[in-house]
Amino acid sequence: MIAVFYGGDRIKVGKAASNFIAKQNGEEIVFFDEVSVSAESLHSYAQQSSLFGGTKLIKCDGVFENEEVFEMVLKNPKDFSKSQSTFVFLESSLDAETKKKLEKEAEVFEEFKAIKQFEKFNIFSLADALARKDKKSLWLLYIRALRAGKSAEEI
Repeated sequence: MIAVFYGGDRIKVGKAASNFIAKQNGEEIVFFDEVSVSAESLHSYAQQSSLFGGTKLIKCDGVFENEEVFEMVLKNPKDFSKSQSTFVFLESSLDAETKKKLEKEAEVFEEFKAIKQFEKFNIFSLADALARKDKKSLWLLYIRALRAGKSAEEI
């Protein structure tokens, strides 16, 4: 079985995946991320069957960052969907082709879009920190101004 949770809101993606994993009771959990995963090990979990009847849940967080794994999963999505193991993929974004291929095979396929929020920033707080001669606050406010999208001329 395949479950895919993806989107820009990583907090909601993680919560949805955790809720799904909690509902899968009594399964051994194996965790992979983009560094620890290899195409061979992931494919071996897809092909193996349990000797004593228990199933495994393989949580894959960001494994599509690894090109070798990404190509292997897209070439063989049926191997993963028909496996006795449950594969839970957590990704930050998926392209249209990947969505189409995985959506056909996945039992659970959820997207969580990030809501863009623009931080309101008071540019005059920089002048206040400068007047107080507070270097640390001035630097932090400068970084916040840059993150809020203020240009160098405005700062």
